[in-house]
Amino acid sequence: MKNAFFLILILLYQSVSAQMVEDFDGGWTTWYDEWMNDGNSLTRTYVTDNKIEGDASLKLEWVMKAEDWGGGISIARALGPGEFIDMSTYDTLQLSYYVEKPATNGNCYIALILRDNPVSSTYDADQANVELWRHQIHGVLEDNTPGWQTLNIPLKTVGNPLAPTSEDWMAGFNMQGSRHHNNKLDWDFIRGFYLEINTDSANHQDDGIIYLDNMKLTGSRATPLVLYNGKVNPNNVSFSVGWTGNAEITNEADFDNANTGSIKWTCGPDADGAGWDGIWFQLDKPHKLGELMNTDTFQIAIKAPTGFGDLWLAFADDDADGDDGPDRMYQSVYFLEEASIGGFTGDWQLIKIPLTAFEGFGSWDSDHLPGSVDSNRVIQFRVEGNGQNVEGKVVYFDNIWTGQYELDIIAPAAPQIEVFSGGDYVNIIAWEDVPGEKQEIYRVFSSTSPLSDLTAEGVEVVQFGISEGVQATEHALKFPLVDQDVTNYYAVVCIDNSGNQSAPGLSGAITNLAKGISVISHIVPINFAADGSLDEWNGIKPFKLNPTDGSGHIATNYVIDNELDLSADVYLAADAENLFVAFNVTDDLVSVDRTIGEWENDIPDLFIGLYNQTGVPHASYQRDDEPDYRLMFDRYRLLCGRPWLDSLILPGENYYWDERVFPSGYVVEAKIPWALFTTIAGDQLFTPKVGMKIPLDITLNDADATGSREGMLSLSPLNNDDSYANVSAWSYTWYGDKNVVGVEDGKMLTAKFNLEQNYPNPFNPVTQINYSISKQGFVSLKIYNILGSEVENLISENQTAGNYTVTFDASKLASGVYMYKLETENFISTKKMILMK
Repeated sequence: MKNAFFLILILLYQSVSAQMVEDFDGGWTTWYDEWMNDGNSLTRTYVTDNKIEGDASLKLEWVMKAEDWGGGISIARALGPGEFIDMSTYDTLQLSYYVEKPATNGNCYIALILRDNPVSSTYDADQANVELWRHQIHGVLEDNTPGWQTLNIPLKTVGNPLAPTSEDWMAGFNMQGSRHHNNKLDWDFIRGFYLEINTDSANHQDDGIIYLDNMKLTGSRATPLVLYNGKVNPNNVSFSVGWTGNAEITNEADFDNANTGSIKWTCGPDADGAGWDGIWFQLDKPHKLGELMNTDTFQIAIKAPTGFGDLWLAFADDDADGDDGPDRMYQSVYFLEEASIGGFTGDWQLIKIPLTAFEGFGSWDSDHLPGSVDSNRVIQFRVEGNGQNVEGKVVYFDNIWTGQYELDIIAPAAPQIEVFSGGDYVNIIAWEDVPGEKQEIYRVFSSTSPLSDLTAEGVEVVQFGISEGVQATEHALKFPLVDQDVTNYYAVVCIDNSGNQSAPGLSGAITNLAKGISVISHIVPINFAADGSLDEWNGIKPFKLNPTDGSGHIATNYVIDNELDLSADVYLAADAENLFVAFNVTDDLVSVDRTIGEWENDIPDLFIGLYNQTGVPHASYQRDDEPDYRLMFDRYRLLCGRPWLDSLILPGENYYWDERVFPSGYVVEAKIPWALFTTIAGDQLFTPKVGMKIPLDITLNDADATGSREGMLSLSPLNNDDSYANVSAWSYTWYGDKNVVGVEDGKMLTAKFNLEQNYPNPFNPVTQINYSISKQGFVSLKIYNILGSEVENLISENQTAGNYTVTFDASKLASGVYMYKLETENFISTKKMILMK
């Protein structure tokens, strides 16, 4: 059977609110494609005297003279750029037909084919991502029933898309052809509609006349919404606290005693607006509740202390135009009064509310623009206080969903994986989606040792929350300060939509070169002063954020023209008492306006976790012994964005922010005591240890005097304006120059003999020298002048295998060229450095 035998029916409407797909009233003027076997013919005519609706119908007069196999008749027409139709809220496609002349020899059929391509907005672009989904309809061309008939085509997939059968095609839709994107029918991105007239018989000859009219979508495929299934959030849902406090899944309490846990909300401090704070459930894309909003019931189990107070429960839709225009984000609210349920008792209470009881409230903005929630675009659900003081109180939530739901407890099969090098600094991990699962996600782990326990010390989460259909990810290989060969082992696990985790699919070892990255220096700047002069930072390697060389990531939907528009060197250092920070930012137009939000100005953010990261990264901000913070370096003060605390440090001895003249930009310096963090949220006092893996992201916001943020440049390639809420979007680095596998026992990764070029070079008067030794022994590192005379003995001692950094202060030496020499029992290397005063 030939894949090219198609008739495309143009889709004139994209909105799911309009059910008409094609009215066949004569709007087509040119055909995109036409093909048929020799001897076959097709005549197309719009007629006005035989129709079921509108102005006309399409008359097809066809003749088939098949030679051997392949008697198909095909015509096709493309959709315009950006056109698509969302069928995801309907369960049936109706097509009216009238057979004026039936086929007489039998074995003819119509094949209706959907063409999806969620990647591309144009018809022919990115052909590798096109998928064709076929449904064969027998008996229509031979139908001799008088008058117009209605064909009801079920919008469902049947069978295995990688091995479709003709029976699958007759029962529903299944894949046709070999061009795959994600092996699933993307109902919300239908790019084309095809019709094929064909036969199952060899050497078949037949002809007929058929009229087509009134193609439309009917029936509801709306689905209940599950926000927390009693065990986990479904893979398309995430949650966080709004502004203060903390939220986490815990086994401390469980509504149905099924040992599956609940969501624990620890209320934050009673700062301005905190009483309206709560838990926010965010969907990764709009959910279609549809007409279920008129018939279904919402339920939530709550365990709250007596006298906690009233709650707001709110559904919200997405901002469809993406620009706060007339179709803003609207909400429907239910005001849950504590008195209406007999008061909270400190024990579990299951509350059920008809969705019709949620009343339209308007948009989220202050003037509450009129409007109602679009039930086919639900994107968020919130549980919030009613403005009362809830500081320090704890509330648990469980079993949050609409309709009926039954928890799945069967674990999926382990994925099959393979790994290979993507060149220096990158490994690629690939796997096959687990058959039989829908909306599952995948997590990828790595370790420098064979993986047997994914929770063991030293196991890194490469990426988690990878959607089905992606089937590959990159692991960016990093090492403290210097490039270094690293051997990794990988594992991939599948997590189904009910939270069941598979056994890991495991790989063998792969060795590749890791890129040396900047670290939080364990050697702090000498004679630090928050004065805008960065001389004391010489010798400390900065984090570079540059949009041109790829060291800085431009967030989606933001614009940065070049490194003069926005770029920066960012310095971080720490000792047992303080965190030291400096930003040297290039910005062609510095704009600060106190009448708008801080994030809408030119301002850098530092996202940092004060703990040694092992295992799965935090999804939301945590507190206590693994706290996450967002620090915002405003022109007028340093403030904490998560949890919120205004004016953490004011300009003065420990804080500096001012513009730089050439090149245009600004400079920030800060000294932040670790003890200050304990006053923000009562977290444990942090003491850094060399070798800790620290969660980190750095973001530069660019306003350019527009009154709003137009540019965002970040250290993390995962941050698309996500880091402010999602800790898993951060990157990471290390504290100090040693990559330690186990912080407690100080076990080192193996290193080769190597002497790096000093940084910076030229320097004045401080520079850093990095070197590695592969076995224990006596090490000598000395400085010589150009005549060969020794001027400084930096190292002269026994050292264990590892990576080292030495800071060389040449304050007492004159400008000129110097040599530095590393010597061990098995290795000698000499390099040149330049001191310029």
